[in-house]
Amino acid sequence: MKNRLLGFILILFTASATATNISTAQPVPEGMEKVHVDVKGMTCSKCQDKVQTALDALPDVRSVVVKWEQGTAELLVNKGSDHKELEEAIKRAGFTVSSIKCACKG
Repeated sequence: MKNRLLGFILILFTASATATNISTAQPVPEGMEKVHVDVKGMTCSKCQDKVQTALDALPDVRSVVVKWEQGTAELLVNKGSDHKELEEAIKRAGFTVSSIKCACKG
């Protein structure tokens, strides 16, 4: 019984983690673009929270997943948004952007 319960919990955890990860192969919604940002300087979950909060506050950001362990932020933003604003928000939070890659639709 315990093994079945643990298995069920593991399935739920894996499913919810996958559902929130925008870097999966799911199609990008119309009018949006996927942006990957490499962030330097995050060393803990509090750093991650600072970057998450800074990016969430931007009007063109529709969703964001920050991972301090990988030093990344995966975002869905309005198509044509200024990616420089992402970098500036991360700098204001106290971190450095090493690269921004956009899977922009043509």
